[in-house]
Amino acid sequence: MSNQSTSDKFNITQNCAVFDFTVYTLVGGTLCLLGLVGNVVSFSVLWKDSSKTATAFLLRALAVADTLVLLMALPIYVAPPVYPYTGFLQSYYLLYVNLLPTFWPCYLIPYTGTIMLTVLVSLNRYFAVCRPFRSQKFCSTDSARIHVVLVALFSVVYNIPRYFEYEKVEICVGYNKSKEGFEISAFGDNLLYRILYAYVLYFIVMHGGPLLSLAFLNYKLIKALKKRQQRRAEMGKGGYQQDITLVLVVVIFVFMFCQTPTFTVADTHY
Repeated sequence: MSNQSTSDKFNITQNCAVFDFTVYTLVGGTLCLLGLVGNVVSFSVLWKDSSKTATAFLLRALAVADTLVLLMALPIYVAPPVYPYTGFLQSYYLLYVNLLPTFWPCYLIPYTGTIMLTVLVSLNRYFAVCRPFRSQKFCSTDSARIHVVLVALFSVVYNIPRYFEYEKVEICVGYNKSKEGFEISAFGDNLLYRILYAYVLYFIVMHGGPLLSLAFLNYKLIKALKKRQQRRAEMGKGGYQQDITLVLVVVIFVFMFCQTPTFTVADTHY
């Protein structure tokens, strides 16, 4: 089957098929594979970390959550554009519409976890640097384990409504012909649900709340790091913990930079 006939069959222009395949399959797939390799390496290094600190444990949990996000991104974003452009993976492409209502919440659960864990890592460093006298309780490894379990439970519970946003329906495709598909359910289309959950709560939990929290915590961390740097320069000493905090600040800034366009898209979508 030619690329042209395949894309025409599903009302996808050849230009759109090429664009989707290039952006989602080639570029997105490459980034996913690089991310998976990076997470495996990071987890291995942190696992061998002899310090066994709460920060190392949180970063391992973050690597696991991010790996799950990337694995779920493969069937949702990377695989579907293959068939309209190449003609391969036809069976999966035909099943994709039926699988998406289940795949999407499964993707959002670890995605929510990565956001919460990123805030948790930043909060951990904030207490360690800016509130050292209170950090012994909050920044212990046992506390970190409890926090990770709570984040996991919250991520699951928060995304349970996503499983009920769509319902299976029969779609007419011709004379005496129909096929199974999914449409937004009465629950998912409820105005109150859309406003409170899909917009307000989504902003607080997934975008605005975390971004504002990270901006505040990073501001405090950078301010504290500058003071410590001045003191250590006067004393002629370096600081291992300061280096860790500085690296995490950079990582968090990258996270904020990448999340901001996502919120903009979600804001215009809803």
